[in-house]
Amino acid sequence: LLTLSRPRQWVKNVLVLAAPIAAGRIAEPETLQRSLLAILLFTLMASGVYWINDALDASADRLHPTKRRRPVAARTVGVRVALIGGGALQAVALILAWTAVTPALAGVLGCYALLQFAYSLRIKRVPVAELMVVASGFVIRALAGGVATDIVLTEWFLIVTSFGALFVVAGKRYAESLAMGDLAGEHRAVLDAYPRAFLQQVVGVCLAVTLLAYCLWAFRASTVVTTPNLWVALSVVPVTLIALRYLLLVAAGRSGEPEDLLLRDRVIGVGAVLTAAMALLGLDG
Repeated sequence: LLTLSRPRQWVKNVLVLAAPIAAGRIAEPETLQRSLLAILLFTLMASGVYWINDALDASADRLHPTKRRRPVAARTVGVRVALIGGGALQAVALILAWTAVTPALAGVLGCYALLQFAYSLRIKRVPVAELMVVASGFVIRALAGGVATDIVLTEWFLIVTSFGALFVVAGKRYAESLAMGDLAGEHRAVLDAYPRAFLQQVVGVCLAVTLLAYCLWAFRASTVVTTPNLWVALSVVPVTLIALRYLLLVAAGRSGEPEDLLLRDRVIGVGAVLTAAMALLGLDG
């Protein structure tokens, strides 16, 4: 059951902390408490989504060289158990979000679940739309942090998270297409619909917008803090490092899962830690 929950992907839920950190409020006890609770609830909801998706895709996964090892496809967990258990996890997440945090967070979690269900049933086969839905999973996590802590999200925050997420997803699709070659469609059917030149252009455009928006936010934020300092502005350096490192891995066809890169790629991992530390120093002292 733990394997079915895909614990390696739980690291994505750290994005919930993005809004409190960007607002300089993560050190407030109530904000931190609500943020950590939102991470826990998102973990429950995402795990429920994985359980149900694997139950629905079990027949197709058994024909896949690697996905056939998933618990439901391998018949170590029954389809009925996965469906009922997944629904129960989602229900618990929604109830706790509504009662213990805020009804708005329950709405965000519900939207995430509905999008993922639609993705599993149909959207994953629709070019471009599937990119948007996968990217929305990252954005919704960031939104959840703001909603859970009553933080107003700025236009810069939304631009950076939206285009940054699309950059990561399009890069992953390009790397898959490059690494799998003519067999890419067997790995992921929608890859046959993407010319590599298209994915390259999407990656380039999203990278440019993300870095530009982050620079504008960082330079503005460094001038409005109580004690002027350059820590926030300097965070542009590790952010650029992360982006270019990821772009290098994408061009080499070995980007992998975002959560794996964060945990295993030292450059990206160190860059993420430095970015968070600089933002905390600059915005929260």
